[in-house]
Amino acid sequence: MVVQDIIVWSKRMEELAGEVYRKAAEESRYSGPFREFLRRMAEDEAGHAARLAEVLDVADRCEQFQVDQVVMDQELRRRIEQSIEDLKRRLEQGVLTEREMIQAMVDMEFSELNPLFRYLVDRCQGCSRTLQKAASEIQQHEDRLQRFAADLPTHLQPNWHGRKLPKLRERTILVVDDEPALLLLYQQLLCRYGQVTSARNGREALDLIRSTAFDAILTDVDMPVMNGLELFHQAIAFDPDLVNRFVFYTGTVAEQEEELARRYPVTVLPKPVNIRLIMASVERLLEG
Repeated sequence: MVVQDIIVWSKRMEELAGEVYRKAAEESRYSGPFREFLRRMAEDEAGHAARLAEVLDVADRCEQFQVDQVVMDQELRRRIEQSIEDLKRRLEQGVLTEREMIQAMVDMEFSELNPLFRYLVDRCQGCSRTLQKAASEIQQHEDRLQRFAADLPTHLQPNWHGRKLPKLRERTILVVDDEPALLLLYQQLLCRYGQVTSARNGREALDLIRSTAFDAILTDVDMPVMNGLELFHQAIAFDPDLVNRFVFYTGTVAEQEEELARRYPVTVLPKPVNIRLIMASVERLLEG
């Protein structure tokens, strides 16, 4: 089974998992918060499948994918497929309690399929921003499941069986400001959330964005060379997925900033910026 075949197969498994989650979200016997969580997880799986289609295109062009280093035996493949089909069958029979469904999700998300997916992405993150974005989305998906499970009452808590995995990719945050002291402050504030990169104006930031898939971008509006609004419009023209990755701050919230906040899912904070609001705004972006 060559690497490209594994990618195609993994894409199908993500699609099957998404189908199961969508079906479970329609079950009235589950609580409202759990059904909403299932819908979000189904959306994640659809996104993973779409991203794998992009990864397949990258794999055809990336030299690092040309040498097969992993062989997936048919027994492992059959076992993973069977586990998803069994979950789908039990769900259709109406025999899964909420706790059992949560445990099944943990078992499936942290089965051998998960490390395989992580291997495919981690192996060639440097090939393209597409793979970096895939890594971030997978990590966000895993974090979402772990946060949801952690907040459940004791009787619904799943058994993790040592299934928590190391981080696939550290969060990446870009801070943009022409004042070095503020850049240093933001780096110190946000380093707890991941790797922080800085730029002194929009043009420098745009160059970084073209090579790195940032999970959050915190930027001043008023800067020389290229301001924050110009940066935003050029960034989303380059990568539309960045539309919900920006937090702005500005000395004067004028009409153009208000219009930006109305049209796009961005946060605009007034100066002087409240440190707590900066951290909360970036954290919301990272949690998705």
